[in-house]
Amino acid sequence: MGFLDDLPVNGFGSGRKKKSKPEPETQITTDVVVRYSVVRCPQCGSDSCPVYSTTPQRGGHIIRYHKCRICACGFKSVEEKIRN
Repeated sequence: MGFLDDLPVNGFGSGRKKKSKPEPETQITTDVVVRYSVVRCPQCGSDSCPVYSTTPQRGGHIIRYHKCRICACGFKSVEEKIRN
């Protein structure tokens, strides 16, 4: 028995532990197809444009932010999912 066990509850809960929420199940779907194309810089046409940030959007689209290694142009690309 701990030294605080004999204190009244005083409205701070019932002393019971909260139930933890179950982890959501991850579903792997095979019917989603993503159209892939090589990303090229809109300014100089280089294909050396790594992604430096990614932002998921509602509706399943993903926005990727790129910066060209050749001319330092920053631009974004949108990944769209095609459902069969």
